[in-house]
Amino acid sequence: MQDVQYLIIGGGVCGVTAAESIRRLKPDARIVVLSAERHPLYSRVLLPHLVKGKVPRERVFLRTEAQLSAKQIEMVYGARAIRLDPAAHEIETVDGETYRYQKLLLATGGDVLSLGVPGDDLAGIVPLRTVEDADTIIAELSSDSSSERSAAVVGGGFLGLEFPPFFEKYGYTTHLVIRGPRYWWRVLDEEASGLIEQTMREHGVVIHAGTELVACEGEGHVRAIQLSDGTRVPVSFVGYGVGIAGAPSWVTAAGIAGGTNGIVVDEHLRTNVPDVWAAGDGASFFDTTVQRSHRLGNWLNAQEHGRYAGDAMVGAVTEPFHHVSAYATQIFGLNISFIGDLTESDDSIWISRGSAVEKKIARFHLRNNIVVGAALFNVMIDRATITMLIKDRVSVEGRHATLRDPSIDLKTLLG
Repeated sequence: MQDVQYLIIGGGVCGVTAAESIRRLKPDARIVVLSAERHPLYSRVLLPHLVKGKVPRERVFLRTEAQLSAKQIEMVYGARAIRLDPAAHEIETVDGETYRYQKLLLATGGDVLSLGVPGDDLAGIVPLRTVEDADTIIAELSSDSSSERSAAVVGGGFLGLEFPPFFEKYGYTTHLVIRGPRYWWRVLDEEASGLIEQTMREHGVVIHAGTELVACEGEGHVRAIQLSDGTRVPVSFVGYGVGIAGAPSWVTAAGIAGGTNGIVVDEHLRTNVPDVWAAGDGASFFDTTVQRSHRLGNWLNAQEHGRYAGDAMVGAVTEPFHHVSAYATQIFGLNISFIGDLTESDDSIWISRGSAVEKKIARFHLRNNIVVGAALFNVMIDRATITMLIKDRVSVEGRHATLRDPSIDLKTLLG
C-alpha cells in the first residue's frame, strides 16, 4: 500500500500537465502518475510529422525522465489501473500494487475503437494513436516491395486526413472509405466538403462514399478489403480512425457516472464522487463556452483540462473551466481548423463565408444567434477573432450578412 496525496491515472499531456500544475502550487506534496504507456510524455500532434519524415523520433518526446524527476513527479510506467474504491480512496493496478490517494484525477484518455469487422486483427491494419503506432506505420509502408501499392483509410474524421499524405510519400494509391455521402457531411455544406474531396482527388485519392467496410481479407497480413456496396479493393495496408472507447469499466463499476461518451464531469471537471476529477479525452464535461456537455478528443483541450484540473485539485480555482477548443491539420496544402463546437442540434444554424473557387471557406455554427463553432479552410488569419466571438458568446443577431461577406472584417462583430 502506498499513500499518495495526488494520484493521477494517465501519463499523457493531460495527466502530466496536471501534475506540473499541482507541483507549482504544492512543492512538498507527493504526486504519482500511473501511465499505461512505457514512455515519458510525447506529442500525439507530432506523430503524423514523424511518419512523414519531417521530424526525428527524439523530437516527438516532450519530457525526459530527468525533467520529471527534478520536479519530484513520480512516473510509474506500464501501470494499468483495474479497480477503484472511492470509499477507501484506493486504486489497484494490474500488477497488484495499491495506492491510497487524497485526491484523484482520471486522465485516462481513450483506447482506439477497433474496426469491428472480420479480419480486423490482421497485420497491416493500424490506427495512429501512439508512438508505437507511428513506428509500425513507418515499418509497414517502407518495407512493402510490391510494384503497385494500394492502401485504404477507414474513417471520415481528422485521422482520415492524416493517412493520405503518408501513402503518397511511400508511393501508394489511397482508397478513402466514408459512410456518409461526402466528407464531414454533418458539419460542412457541399462546397466545403467538395473542397476537401477535390484536394484529395488532385493527389490521386479514390473516395468511396456512402459505403462501409464489412471485412478485411488476408492470411496473416491484410491483402484486400470488402465494402458494403460489393466493392473489393486490393490493399496491403489499412489506416483507420473510427473513434475512441468510452469510460473504462473499472471506473463505472466504482459508481462514477459515465458511458460510451466518456466519464461524466461538471463544469469544474468533478465527477459525481468526492475527491475524484476527470479530464482530457476521456471526459464528457459541461462546457460553459457552448453551454452543453460534450467530449473533445484533441491535444489543446487535454492540455487545458490538465492545467485546470491540477489547480482545482489543490483548491486554487473556483471559476468553471472556460476555454475554446481548437484542432488544426493540413492535407496536401489545405489548412483546416475546427474551433469550438461543431456538433449539430435541432437549433443549429450554419452560415458559410468565402468560396471553394478561392479555396478559402469559413463555416460558422450558430445556436440562438451565438457563434459556438467554426470550420475554417485556408482562412487562418481569422482564427483569433472567431475564437473571441465564441469565448465571449457574442450575439450576431441581425448581423448574419457580416458573417457571410468576406469583404467585411469580422472584428466589427466584437464591437
